[in-house]
Amino acid sequence: MVNELRERLKEWEEFEFPEMIEREIKVIPKEDIVAIVGPRRVGKTYLMYITIKKLLKKVPRENILYVSFDDIFYRKYNPKEILKEFESIFSPNKKYPIYIFFDEIQELNEWGRWLRSLHDSRKYKIVVSGSSSSLLLKEISTELRGRYHSILLLPFSFREYVKLKKQQNYEDMVEEYIKFGGFPEVIKLDNKVEKKQKLIELFETIFYRDFVGRHRIREEVVARNLMEFLFSNVGNRFSITKIHNTFRSLGINVSKRTLWKYTNKLEETLTLFLLRPFALSKRKEMMLPRKVYSVDTGISSIIQREMPMGRLMENVVFEELLRKNDNAELFYYIDTKNEVDFVIKRGIEIDKLIQVCYDITDFSTKEREVNSLVNVSYKLKCKKLEVITKDYGGEEIVKKRKIKFVPLWKWLLS
Repeated sequence: MVNELRERLKEWEEFEFPEMIEREIKVIPKEDIVAIVGPRRVGKTYLMYITIKKLLKKVPRENILYVSFDDIFYRKYNPKEILKEFESIFSPNKKYPIYIFFDEIQELNEWGRWLRSLHDSRKYKIVVSGSSSSLLLKEISTELRGRYHSILLLPFSFREYVKLKKQQNYEDMVEEYIKFGGFPEVIKLDNKVEKKQKLIELFETIFYRDFVGRHRIREEVVARNLMEFLFSNVGNRFSITKIHNTFRSLGINVSKRTLWKYTNKLEETLTLFLLRPFALSKRKEMMLPRKVYSVDTGISSIIQREMPMGRLMENVVFEELLRKNDNAELFYYIDTKNEVDFVIKRGIEIDKLIQVCYDITDFSTKEREVNSLVNVSYKLKCKKLEVITKDYGGEEIVKKRKIKFVPLWKWLLS
């Protein structure tokens, strides 16, 4: 087994990097462990390769190790065995740190314990990646706190999409982006039929590998129906009771407890997000429903045909807020008379309220959306108000509150 490991590690010496696309996110190995976290197939491995390639300009190759635990072969060994062989083969230069890149670390048993042990040795600078929410900073165990920094990597932003396409017809481009999303493999394709086929393939991979396979889910029919239901309801409030009743009407017998369990497991794949309502008490927050959002509108579009553009647009805004507001808390707001799509909280202050309105030209729609925004702004004592629209921009004063209207393409490029 040792000889097998030695042969596999030696392959790193001859490894040639594939063609890569620069992302907005830059990874800098630090004293703390750096974790690149995101769903499958968003480019975590390529971001590692880009980071390694930049390192090679100043660090010898023998001081850099890359291992993917997506490869079953490496799961037979623990990290200390792998590093011992690596150092034996390559004899790293002692003038430089040893840089470790562990891809899909969640596939390794007791990964948190191993990372803590390697970090405590002070010999390594460690970068890991994973497609499980358990690697996000807010969810890691206490044994890694103070030693760990996580970066959320999502499908391509509209800015990255525009840069790749090298076009300037932003309004047409944003429609395409909304319909087909930002997964790198989809963006590269020009044919719409091929794009849809690739999105179906991505959905199946996520379902079988990250949801059913990883969590050893037994009731596959229930799991598929739940995943399809949630992906097709982006921008909507949901409750387990509602899903339970829907499934019963379809003849699918499953307990509410199982539905909750499966929903939580699906969240762990980082392909679906449940947005909490803003409330002044934890009890009230728990009583109110959450809203469902997808990591990528392309997948939702293939599952729910004729999905309203307004809901897809709201989902795109949610994705971008995840990218832009990593140090902020994100909520939605609802009471008996008003609803606001996004509440951004920094510290104890409400920083901004955002409403998403696809067609602002309809008077009754505009009045409803704007009045809700203004009413809630007084309740939450927030003066920064935005309405993101399909194509309308400008500023208006409503009930002594200034509201900024921004076309979606312009807001995404900012």
